[in-house]
Amino acid sequence: MYAHPARRFFTADLRVAVRRAEGRVPLEVSGGVELARLREIAETGVDFVSVGALTKHVRAVDFSLRLGEPPG
Repeated sequence: MYAHPARRFFTADLRVAVRRAEGRVPLEVSGGVELARLREIAETGVDFVSVGALTKHVRAVDFSLRLGEPPG
């Protein structure tokens, strides 16, 4: 299940979807998920919750593990 950001699923909607799926297919909530609602969404019984906010504003770090010339 994909919840488009323009259509915010309410907790009751998610519980209905979980009941209807009856474990036959894994359900994922994605799109517009706010960290403040993460626990509430997870407690509905969906299998996966995707939260883009976890990586959206992360700055990349460029580092190397080269420590020296290999023994030769």
